[in-house]
Amino acid sequence: MTIGRTDKLWVGVGVGGAIAIILLAWNVLISPQASQTADLNSQTAAAQQQNTVLADTLSTLRAQNKNLAQYQATLAQDQAALPSASGMPDFLRELQAVGASTQVNISSLNVGVPVASAAVPAGVYSIAITLNASGAPNQLELFLGQLQSVQPRAVLISEAVLQSTTGANVTVAAGSASLRLTLAAFVALAR
Repeated sequence: MTIGRTDKLWVGVGVGGAIAIILLAWNVLISPQASQTADLNSQTAAAQQQNTVLADTLSTLRAQNKNLAQYQATLAQDQAALPSASGMPDFLRELQAVGASTQVNISSLNVGVPVASAAVPAGVYSIAITLNASGAPNQLELFLGQLQSVQPRAVLISEAVLQSTTGANVTVAAGSASLRLTLAAFVALAR
């Protein structure tokens, strides 16, 4: 059986039509779906990567959450050192308690107003305080130590002048000394 020219022509047209239908189906149906699948695969990979990062962050936060009580205690301590209001009544009570515990007599106290300074960050103000204290030298030393490290309020001592009983204008008992302190307490006033 031989194939005639007309039959060959129909076979060629049929094969060409089949190829055209396959190309049309590829361009209209398959190629867009393949592109959409590639986009979805890319989005899935990005989401999986983000999930991994978030899982690591969550793990870190859970570990930090175990120390929450410690963080809260540190925050409370820091807030006591740098309160958001002047807190002078509380500071003066602390000062009296430190004086009583070290057997130091505080004879005068002058407190200024909060002022901004270039030496401290914005929003933090310093309050100038001047005080005179008297007692035995070792008691005054304890007083200074507690003022700087025991009482909760952050203070910066800028000047300390110690005079013995033989110094001028000293009216304390023999073996005692007078201490004049100039210091600054800090406050983070809300704007």
